[in-house]
Amino acid sequence: MKGNAHTALYYPIANSIIIIDGQKTTVFTDAKGNYRIRVLPIAKRIGIVSFSYGIIEEDIDGRTYINFTFNDLEFPVKTERDFKIDENENGNVGATIVVDGVPTNSLTGLSPSMIESIEVIKDGAAAIYGTRGYGGVILITTRK
Repeated sequence: MKGNAHTALYYPIANSIIIIDGQKTTVFTDAKGNYRIRVLPIAKRIGIVSFSYGIIEEDIDGRTYINFTFNDLEFPVKTERDFKIDENENGNVGATIVVDGVPTNSLTGLSPSMIESIEVIKDGAAAIYGTRGYGGVILITTRK
């Protein structure tokens, strides 16, 4: 699997983490926003986490090349299919971001090298966060 991450204005998104089925990998986008990763045939979704723009996930559906386009006109962004970050002008409810058990509105100061794991939960699994979990929850655990 390979592809590219860029903004809507086609600026590359460098140093973003690739996730497979909601789990962090050791693969990052390069300076031009490109990535290449081996994906097991059983994998269903691929995503990218950008600390400047948010997260996007896509169904793999047998594809071998997937580009991710982040909206660089506002943060956070909505996904290309169904997962949303934050509430935007269309009334879409976004995900709650939790870093080391503490809900946060900003990832400023959190570099990819500080992250130990990322987990995306939604639907019933996010119910423990009450109404804040309605749009899903992104759990980030940092290295101790």
